[in-house]
Amino acid sequence: MNIKQDILKIPNILSLSRLLLSPLIFYFFTIPGWLGKIITLGFLCLIYSTDFFDGYFARKLSLQSDLGRILDPLADKVLILQLIIALVIYRNLYPIVLYAVLVRDGIILIGGLYLIIKKKVVVESNIWGKATTAIMMVATLLFIIGELWYLALALLIAGLCLAIVSFIIYLSAFFKLLFKS
Repeated sequence: MNIKQDILKIPNILSLSRLLLSPLIFYFFTIPGWLGKIITLGFLCLIYSTDFFDGYFARKLSLQSDLGRILDPLADKVLILQLIIALVIYRNLYPIVLYAVLVRDGIILIGGLYLIIKKKVVVESNIWGKATTAIMMVATLLFIIGELWYLALALLIAGLCLAIVSFIIYLSAFFKLLFKS
């Protein structure tokens, strides 16, 4: 993995920007009223678009890299985690959601790091993980709007169910790679 060369690839710049800009979400949540909601939604739409475009450019321009396979899901996990923390703090979301996401993503990150260090292999995101991220992104947008709480909660529950499915698939891939000779 050539980090110096890969970091300058457009998809990785987009993933890195998502990772670095996502902490601003806490500031946007403090802006009161509908103006705050609109600014927050606009910011999130911009941030979410980097998730689409990093994958699009990586495929279309053949710019896939191991760094991108690490940065993209890491940026997604950090963004979703920060959004859930902000929703717990500012919108009274149930803390159990935060704990569930922390445990799942923590195990996936630790397992992924272990495979990178011990087996020199990077596990790619699967369709279930991508679907989980997409549904969680839509759910967080709805929680921010605040008027569609039950729809947001239903999507959040669907996202958590998909998170369980993707976790099982990641766990299976981890053990296959771990015991592969």
